[in-house]
This record gives sequence, structure tokens and C-alpha cells, in this order.
Amino acid sequence: GGFVLNDYRAQSRDVSPELGRGYSFAADTFYSKCLSFEDTTATSFDYDFVLSQVKPKDGDDSYEFSRRLNEKYSYPFLLEQLASSRKMDSSSTVSRSSHFVVVMSLDRYHKSIDESGSVIVPEAIEMIERGELVGFFTLCGPSYVRTIRRLGEVAILFSWQVKYARSTYNV
Repeated sequence: GGFVLNDYRAQSRDVSPELGRGYSFAADTFYSKCLSFEDTTATSFDYDFVLSQVKPKDGDDSYEFSRRLNEKYSYPFLLEQLASSRKMDSSSTVSRSSHFVVVMSLDRYHKSIDESGSVIVPEAIEMIERGELVGFFTLCGPSYVRTIRRLGEVAILFSWQVKYARSTYNV
């Protein structure tokens, strides 16, 4: 089975992934393009939408989220915004903040290699035939890029404060 590179490593602007290019998860390194192919699949999309109420945990500086929000790239941003909102809220004893979060994600799978028609480039095959396996893996890496995916995400935090009236009763 394949692996999905789904974190900061894929976001480096120094190296661009390319279909058929070698990659090593262990070394976090891209290698030469050693896979040749003619056909690719069509571009496809996945859309995800999450709407969740955010509830502060009692006696704690943390919040209860929908589990699906924890998986979103905007999750750290949302935590930061909520923390600053909580600091402002704690300075006032007569108001309480409420929050809703909306996250819309669009996964765009540009193209994928049709592996039934892909072949290793002739230079790499020659290295294998000569028994230069270390050289082959140094040139091509242990795996290769099969598909390229782009993720776009919009996170919206709706916050409002409810003010309570203070009253004192003298009995």
C-alpha cells in the first residue's frame, strides 16, 4: 500500500513534487524522476464542510470541539483565536462568549499516474541490470509520487458576547 504525505514536508517551497519523482519518507527527501508514464487520471475534487459549536470546558482553559475539527489544518489557528477571545472574556465578569466554527475544505486531486501503463526510465533499469541497487535507490528513492493533491481551507469563527446584568439584593 501507499503512504500519504500530508504534513509540513509537502509544503516546502524549495522542492516541488512531480508525478513519477522518487521520494523517501524516512529521509524526507525527493529524488530524480525515475518513473515514466503516458496516461493520467482526470482531476477530481472532495468537498468537506464542518459546522460546530465550541464549548469552553468548565474550570479549564480548553474547549470542546467536534472531532472532525481536530483534523483540519486551521485547527491551530482556531485555538489561538479562541484563547485570545477567552482572555478578553475573563477580564469581564458580566459577559460570556459563545462560538461557532465553520470550516470548508476542498481537496483537489490534480492528476494521478495510471500505473498500468507506467515504466521505470531506461537509465534506472540499466542500473538494476548491472546490480547497482544502492545506486538505483540513491537515484530514485524507495517510493515515488503517484498523485498530487492540493488542499484549500476556509475557517470562520463566529464569536459573540452575551452580557448579563448585575444586581445586588439587600435583605
